[in-house]
Amino acid sequence: GHADYDTTFAAMRAFTDARTPETADEVWIVEHAPVFTLGLGADRAHLLAGATAIPVVQTDRGGEVTYHGPGQVVIYLLMDLRRNKPGGKLYARQFVNKIEQAVIDVLAAYNLAGERVEGAPGIYIADGNYTEIALVENLLRQDLTSVEEAEALQRLMTEQKYTQEQMGVIVGKARTTVGDILTLNKLPLAIRDECRGDRRITRATLIEIARKKQERGMTSAYNAYKAKQQKGKTTRQKKDPNEPQALFDMMDKAMTKIRSIDTSAWTDEDKTNFRTALTSLKTGIDRYLAAPPSQPSKNLA
Repeated sequence: GHADYDTTFAAMRAFTDARTPETADEVWIVEHAPVFTLGLGADRAHLLAGATAIPVVQTDRGGEVTYHGPGQVVIYLLMDLRRNKPGGKLYARQFVNKIEQAVIDVLAAYNLAGERVEGAPGIYIADGNYTEIALVENLLRQDLTSVEEAEALQRLMTEQKYTQEQMGVIVGKARTTVGDILTLNKLPLAIRDECRGDRRITRATLIEIARKKQERGMTSAYNAYKAKQQKGKTTRQKKDPNEPQALFDMMDKAMTKIRSIDTSAWTDEDKTNFRTALTSLKTGIDRYLAAPPSQPSKNLA
């Protein structure tokens, strides 16, 4: 299922701390929300530039930076290595080797040749295009902005000479959707730079702007969008709490909230305490309104 990395890690540690020699081994299969995990030897400089919104978690594992996110299945093997080798415990390197061999065997069942690469832990598709794999994995991330997605699609299509139809099959999108996304690369560079890290502007809005015939029209449409957003932001500005109407609105909301309360399970004591609190509030308001203008009372109690 879906679970945060921190929650899963804490649960695994709790399971391991509580297990006995008789505890059965377990396999956990999960998908995590977007997160970077750092191994003990990881360098933070290797984190993706611009991915500041993704949490970073320091772990006690070895290795470098690892990204987890929706769509990526993670399998955790919770095994007691001390009892999984006749005559003695199974060492970590031996355990990893067995995991790698299991992956190779599974790939072989699907007529895919997996292989180990010296100096690069993991299993790789023999004769596979590692650059292509990395680009596709990047495209499947859930945290890409619309502009980042469009640029990544274009790069993969250019480098691998894919058609839009082939690209759609690879990333699981309709060809027309791929075409719409690619139109964002027609936006003026200034607009793309501004929107590359902005998740507030929707893909549909950017596609509508990108469909203008000339850059001048795109720029005018984008500026009109920004002006509209700014106007809405100004309209939604917080009201001055000192204005009488703001106080009236606040009291109306409080009364609406009070009317929605279900008091059927209240005891007589609960009702008495509630009436006392309301009476105290009224007394405090009367005192506040009666205070001289030059000496406003700030305490309603």
